Amino acid sequence: MTGGEYVSLDFGKFLQNKTELLKGDTLAIMASSQLQDDLVTAIAELEIATANLKSQNSPAKESEINEAAFRLAATEKRIQEQKILFER
Repeated sequence: MTGGEYVSLDFGKFLQNKTELLKGDTLAIMASSQLQDDLVTAIAELEIATANLKSQNSPAKESEINEAAFRLAATEKRIQEQKILFER
């Protein structure tokens, strides 16, 4: 175990009302806080990934489309200028 981690061991609820133990009976459950921390982290990562996926699948905003069109036009202009210089 590392700093802040704990392990709990619960016997009580599995042995209630039992007069004898049988093969396969659950005697105790051991839980680690590390597993809970890992689960919280995994859930948070899933929520982030889901949000990223939704934002990537949403239609592009008009401003983004206009910006991309402007960059494309500027790049095409530079290519044309370079082509003219090359042909001289």
